[in-house]
Amino acid sequence: MPAIGEKVYKLEEISPHKTDKDCWLVMHNRVVDVSKFLDEHPGGPEVIVETSGKDCTQEFEDIGHSDQARRMASEYIIGVLEGHEDLKGTKIPFNSEVVTDSGGGNMGMLVAALAVAAGAYFYFTNYAKSPHGF
Repeated sequence: MPAIGEKVYKLEEISPHKTDKDCWLVMHNRVVDVSKFLDEHPGGPEVIVETSGKDCTQEFEDIGHSDQARRMASEYIIGVLEGHEDLKGTKIPFNSEVVTDSGGGNMGMLVAALAVAAGAYFYFTNYAKSPHGF
């Protein structure tokens, strides 16, 4: 029998485990059996059961879980997804180790700044002229 966290699973093997008695999910390509943790979850068991049986990495990251929550989740790792065998024996990454998949970097801030600048230019060239010539 493989060591804890060493078994390799296919994603379709995870999907049947989505009840409050048998609750598995995938986070950062690690398979996590959180069945025994449900009642301890600060947000309530429903939140986890709702996202179980699938890859919930995005939902986990969207919440902004702390490094302590990541350590706790790592205690329940039972394996890794097929194709990610290099992660065997590793834990859920800490916040500082997570690479976001936003794809745009600071592009959103740049677009917002350009929009504000364009709006200001349009306003001042068309509407803000003082009758006194200032």
